[in-house]
Amino acid sequence: MACSCAGGSLAEYSDIYGLVFTGRQIERDVRNAGDDNGVRLVFEVERVYVGEGVTSPVEIFTSADGGACGASFPANEVTTVLGAEWNGKMSTNLCDQVFDAGPDKLEAIYGEGYVPVAAPLAADARLPLPVILAAVAVLGFLVFWAALRWRRAQPPGAET
Repeated sequence: MACSCAGGSLAEYSDIYGLVFTGRQIERDVRNAGDDNGVRLVFEVERVYVGEGVTSPVEIFTSADGGACGASFPANEVTTVLGAEWNGKMSTNLCDQVFDAGPDKLEAIYGEGYVPVAAPLAADARLPLPVILAAVAVLGFLVFWAALRWRRAQPPGAET
């Protein structure tokens, strides 16, 4: 089956998008090739035109199959991404990307937009507790060793 998109302009469809931004695709992860949302795309966001509280990077999903209107983006090139909620996830597809949607057109339709803030570290991106404890132990040992060397370097009878 081939992808078929309805005609129209971005201005005509502007109210269906819950997320509109410009950014660079930095990751593409095929999780389930048969699912409508089977490909996870990660973008470093430069400017957000639609969507509140968007952080960078941001995830958006698409189909792996171009025949099912799966979208593809050039890696590390600034592009416009239009997304709407589909099956519980923010998604995009080929039909969302057919509009000529450069910064001038986006500002004319949506306004100036905003620069997103960096996303906080995910819980799984933090250092594991054993690594932190080992670092504290090494640091404690180094402080103890330095104090001991300093004390030994003092002449006898010197005040401490």
